[in-house]
Amino acid sequence: MEIVVVGAGIVGLEVAWHLREAGIRRLAVIDRGAAGRGATAHGAGLLSHFTWNPLDARLVRRSAELYASQQAELGGSFFRVTGSYVVVGAPTDPGAAAASADGDGEGARVGPRDPGQGGDAARQAAGGGLPPTGAVGDAPQGRTAPATEEVIRRLTSRVAMLRAVGVAVEAVDPAAGIAAVPAWNWDDIAAAWFLPHDGALLPGDGAQLLARRLRQREVKVLEGSPVRELATGRGPGGPAVAGVRTAEGPVAADVVVVAAGVWTRSLLRTAGLDAPIKPYRTQLSLWALPEGIDPDDVPPLHDVTGAYYWLPRQGLLAVGDGTGLVEEDPDAFRRDPDPEFLEASRRRLEHRMPAARGAEAVGGWAHLCDATPDRRPLLGPYGGIAGLHLAVGFNGFGVMRAPAVGELVAAFVLGEEPALGGEPVAGIKSLRADRFDGFVDFPIGQGFNTVDAD
Repeated sequence: MEIVVVGAGIVGLEVAWHLREAGIRRLAVIDRGAAGRGATAHGAGLLSHFTWNPLDARLVRRSAELYASQQAELGGSFFRVTGSYVVVGAPTDPGAAAASADGDGEGARVGPRDPGQGGDAARQAAGGGLPPTGAVGDAPQGRTAPATEEVIRRLTSRVAMLRAVGVAVEAVDPAAGIAAVPAWNWDDIAAAWFLPHDGALLPGDGAQLLARRLRQREVKVLEGSPVRELATGRGPGGPAVAGVRTAEGPVAADVVVVAAGVWTRSLLRTAGLDAPIKPYRTQLSLWALPEGIDPDDVPPLHDVTGAYYWLPRQGLLAVGDGTGLVEEDPDAFRRDPDPEFLEASRRRLEHRMPAARGAEAVGGWAHLCDATPDRRPLLGPYGGIAGLHLAVGFNGFGVMRAPAVGELVAAFVLGEEPALGGEPVAGIKSLRADRFDGFVDFPIGQGFNTVDAD
């Protein structure tokens, strides 16, 4: 069997990793750029178990296991378990109306005592919901964000679901919060939870280590080689993959796995196909904290009603998210963060961590994520063409699912029952790419949300 994976981001490399682990030797990964230097390198790197359904919770838990084992094998320090906090504030700023997340469980009530400022931009964090009113990426179709009490009710439900499937989630009361993280402003936090097994990643570094080891194991990782077309022909049962055509010429293959993110549709169209994917823009800012505050000592945070997240990243604090719920051109979008987003990030940072006043903005970026109609990825066989598989559509959360997704897609390719760690996967049909047939129009929504996700 000859297999080509289109896309050397973290998802494509994880697919290749699992195929090589299964014994596939004639295997190539081809990318228009450098391995792990596109959307992967621009991912925030938060691995959160605060997902919205049991299947996604299982994907993230399996991914955390695989990242840990891969790091042990590959060396480096691209993944560490940090724990993370999810908090619900009580914003009074009209631009910080309550956002929401989907779920299950009971949270400790912490306030409110002093409402404070809140935030004013949309978000991408692990655990998300509707963007705040008046923010970058307003709630679609005129939706208003739910009140704080409703957000808490939904998150309480989510926590119960997560606990039922074995995810550790601890309710945090006011005294415990202040004792654990005294540098934070807890005055306006109405509910809070701590997830001890969450982690932080440097996804670009992890991807490069994967690419290096794949090359050592005789997998071809071809960089700077855009795939121009999907090549198809006739097989015993009808249309079948014949390989791809790159800028350097044709590459024959029995199987092609498309892990090309926001460039997937343009590639599929070369074979007369399409898929329900829309690119949208997210933002991240990087901050040097004042002397005496080590970013590595700052736990990752998702402030649901403030509509932002943060986590440590290479000696800085990364603050997101600035999501715009409008379709973007993957070849022509603004790559620098917006000034309004940077100012909002500063306000959020200084409000939640007063000791960070005077932090210096030292960088950041904007990049694209790929949305799907139901906010679920598109995995496995597609288009009625034998040998064609997709591994796309992660709605901003590909990094935290990538190793588990690689395991599932490898099973699809090999004609095996999809499994995670040897255990069958309930609900896998909800992730299959062939649940759609071509492109269907849809409004872009937040990756994690309570209104439409189950």
